[in-house]
Amino acid sequence: MNIRVKFRIALLVWLILGLGLLLATLLISPYFLVALIIIELAVGGFCLTLKCPKCRKPVLNNPVKIFGTEVYIWTCWIPTKCSRCGTDLK
Repeated sequence: MNIRVKFRIALLVWLILGLGLLLATLLISPYFLVALIIIELAVGGFCLTLKCPKCRKPVLNNPVKIFGTEVYIWTCWIPTKCSRCGTDLK
């Protein structure tokens, strides 16, 4: 299973469980909010730990040009190539 598939599955889990627990919080009991926060933190942490298979750089930490200056930020997409070693991430 490649990095993109893992990322898409994590986003799908985040969306489905997040919406389900949000509805449960609103309709059933406010205690579901605890489970919602735990699930959201766990999926977010998993996504931030996805790494390039060759150089082990986090794939969501990418350079972005802002006013001509290159700044590394955490993005919500995976580029086609690793920004450090150039490995194909498709």
